Amino acid sequence: MCKFLQVPRDRFGRSFRKLRVSLTDACNFACTYCVAEGERLRPTPSLSGGELARCAALIHTASPLQSLRITGGEPLIAPALKDFLTAVVALQVPDLSLTTNGHLLGEKLPLLMEAGIRRINVSMDSLDPQRFREITRGGCLQEVLDGVAAARQAGMQVRINMVPMRSVNDQDVVPMVRFGLEQGIEVRFIELMRMGHFQAGGRFEDLVYPMPEILATLAERYTLEELPTDASSTARRWSLGDAGGSIGV
Repeated sequence: MCKFLQVPRDRFGRSFRKLRVSLTDACNFACTYCVAEGERLRPTPSLSGGELARCAALIHTASPLQSLRITGGEPLIAPALKDFLTAVVALQVPDLSLTTNGHLLGEKLPLLMEAGIRRINVSMDSLDPQRFREITRGGCLQEVLDGVAAARQAGMQVRINMVPMRSVNDQDVVPMVRFGLEQGIEVRFIELMRMGHFQAGGRFEDLVYPMPEILATLAERYTLEELPTDASSTARRWSLGDAGGSIGV
């Protein structure tokens, strides 16, 4: 048995309870904050769905998982999706979730429901169809909205992920929160990161719209109160006062 399987805790006493599995590097969108003009995220050689599920099973044996999130690229276009879901169901991980751009959500929803996925994050950077198309370089907002509606109708917990960028979609911050409140969906704002084509500079400094500015924009309309979060959380969260609901950054 390998050493990893014999030692399920690290030197700080932390156990491994959450796992993210990327099914593919490829994506059917080409978002401006993700890839440079004229480029696409394309598939690279990877494990099969069964092999990925086997890896997850070994980790689960070593340190029982509380949460397993399926990601990409865009996982709903991954050839490995069906085989992975079929195999991973047997692990009976309490929280099985998925992050998607939502374009194929309506089509793939029966498969996700059958596998026991009840929680999804959907990337949506604008509620304006033209702005959405420009950011995603060809995506259809209505397809995503229809997928979100279908998922909610099926009883899924949906969260919206938005990357706000200065002078691109920063005007959508408040409308997105309003949409979330109307739909009973938490919105999470993801700060633009200096990665990929932004590593060499590019327009990063002009586009980045950091957390203090996001919060300042929302504070003009809502009473924000920070909520307690787990130390391992990827976001800080705030309640929106009398408006109800919450947001994360």
